[in-house]
Amino acid sequence: MIKKTLFLLITVLTLISCKHQNEENKSLNIKKENSSNLEDLLKKNKDTDSIIQVEETEKLTELLFKCKENDNGMSRYDDPLNKTCVCNETTFDGAYEIFYKESPDYEQKNLLKKLPQKNKEWKAPDAEVTYTWVEQDTLKINLFYQGGEDTYVFYKNSDNKIEYKQYVSLP
Repeated sequence: MIKKTLFLLITVLTLISCKHQNEENKSLNIKKENSSNLEDLLKKNKDTDSIIQVEETEKLTELLFKCKENDNGMSRYDDPLNKTCVCNETTFDGAYEIFYKESPDYEQKNLLKKLPQKNKEWKAPDAEVTYTWVEQDTLKINLFYQGGEDTYVFYKNSDNKIEYKQYVSLP
């Protein structure tokens, strides 16, 4: 009788263990499938807030802006600097093209598709926009909204890469 009870107990424990292992294997398979599918999707880098598109047959298609949020601990009202971004591009035209593509839709509709080579002012759907060149080595873009102002200052950094700072002013 004791042998039968022990045998049944061992059998039940073995079946429970197998069922638990099977569930773990299923979750591992799902994780593996999801990670392989990520290569087909757009990825968002949490540290840089940049979007990188990866396709199955290609590695990274291009290096976009790497951004760092302003974390000086001051209030937005005390310091309008929102973030600083660096691009692997060395030309203003190439960097602006990437900047335009990365911009959110609500901002993109107010920006020009191509970077003007001279100072330009224009009335966009939601903002008054000015592109101002300072001695051909700095570009300042102001977007004047009804509820505030966004300013982007593009320049070449010490590594000869295009960098920009975003300033956000609240009314």
